[in-house]
Amino acid sequence: MFTGKPSHKKYRALLKKEKRKKRRQELARLRDSGLSQKEEEDASNEEQLKEEKLSEIERSAVI
Repeated sequence: MFTGKPSHKKYRALLKKEKRKKRRQELARLRDSGLSQKEEEDASNEEQLKEEKLSEIERSAVI
């Protein structure tokens, strides 16, 4: 079986999976630490903005 570098499609899928995993872990950590609902929403919104900026940068780099 070929064990070389994964295809770009598979690599991107793995990268997105890891991002989702990290986001879920961060939200769980915040939830478990006893932060108020407002603080959790703020943290979630900040993370979402970071991801949107990263996606925008990646899209502009592809062009």
